[in-house]
Amino acid sequence: MKIKLTAISFFICIALGVSSAYAELKISEAWKIAFVRGKDIWIADGDGTNQKRIIRNGRSPC
Repeated sequence: MKIKLTAISFFICIALGVSSAYAELKISEAWKIAFVRGKDIWIADGDGTNQKRIIRNGRSPC
């Protein structure tokens, strides 16, 4: 009986871990990030894909 209970607990933990990792993945897909590379300003998806330059040779207004 103890082995069955341990096995069931193990599979429940794995299922919860997989679903929480999937939820984190979905959250990061919704985010956009902005960053500077050289003098250009870029945006990308939360996971770093789909990078797109939005400003070339950006400079400070001051």
